[in-house]
Amino acid sequence: MELVDRYVHEVGRHLPRRNRADIETEIRSLIEDTMDGYAKKQGRDVDEDMVVAVLQEFGNPDKVAASYRTGKQYLVGPELFPIFKIVLTVVVTVLSALYLIGMLIALGNAEDFMGTLWSIVSGTLPEYLSSITGVLGIIVIVFAILERVLPDLEIDLDEDEEWDPRKLEKIDDTNQVSRAGQIIGIVFLAILLVLFNFFPHLVGIYMFTDEGMGFVSVLVDGYEQLMPWINIWWIASILLKVFILRQGQWTTATRLGEIGINLLGLYVLYQIFTGVPFLGVNPEWSSGSVEWAVTLFESLRPVASLLTKMILGIIFIVSVFEIVGQVWKLVTNRPAPAWRAP
Repeated sequence: MELVDRYVHEVGRHLPRRNRADIETEIRSLIEDTMDGYAKKQGRDVDEDMVVAVLQEFGNPDKVAASYRTGKQYLVGPELFPIFKIVLTVVVTVLSALYLIGMLIALGNAEDFMGTLWSIVSGTLPEYLSSITGVLGIIVIVFAILERVLPDLEIDLDEDEEWDPRKLEKIDDTNQVSRAGQIIGIVFLAILLVLFNFFPHLVGIYMFTDEGMGFVSVLVDGYEQLMPWINIWWIASILLKVFILRQGQWTTATRLGEIGINLLGLYVLYQIFTGVPFLGVNPEWSSGSVEWAVTLFESLRPVASLLTKMILGIIFIVSVFEIVGQVWKLVTNRPAPAWRAP
């Protein structure tokens, strides 16, 4: 029955993905067994009134979901902790892989293997631990803020308040929001905001040599010209994602907002493509001798330039497809009203 489907779907929305399907199957089976028992006891077929009575007996979907959320997940909060673990695992894995690849390349070209290994490890390990700690701090702060900004999933356990199953929202996968996707996007943008605004001297190419780790900065003097627009782009994206999470589903207003932000992103990318100073060698922020930094960057300039254009081009194309996709959904679907109270 539709009410049962909506009830089970609502419970599942607040459960971890890994065991959501099993719990939904269990709840559905319990509801159906209870309805069969009611039907036999009362000597009549199952109807809507009986379904409503059974669902009221089971209680508010939030309370049912809360009863299945077990385990000591206290670092960020039980609702966001699974996503927190995914984000942390991905970020730490990527950073570790980048450091490891650089070290292996340096060791492969080393004449004195043991000497180079010791030099790289002793020089790189503090930098690696500092990077991991910094990123972990940003991630924890972002999730702590989300815990306080997003609607509280804990509910009032007032048993005197009657809950009506008929008020359950209809299942609408078209406008459903991916919480994990939105939160991962927020964390990624927050890291970029901190990095480009407070630690721009760390944006560049890291190289490992027998003398340790070297670095060439690739943000040239004048990159600040675009930072106001980039900050507006990224901050607007974060705020919209938070708002979407509070709403719980896509609406006409949020789809229009997504289109507007993507158009702003296309403008920023266009400015970079057309030659606004942004990427290039910056000897002042490069480690090692200036000559070493300039020589290294000049040797890598053709490849780096092509790679940069390819990355920007991919981002540009993805943004265009996102705009087209949102416009298509606005035209072909009927999203929720333009405003929903969180």
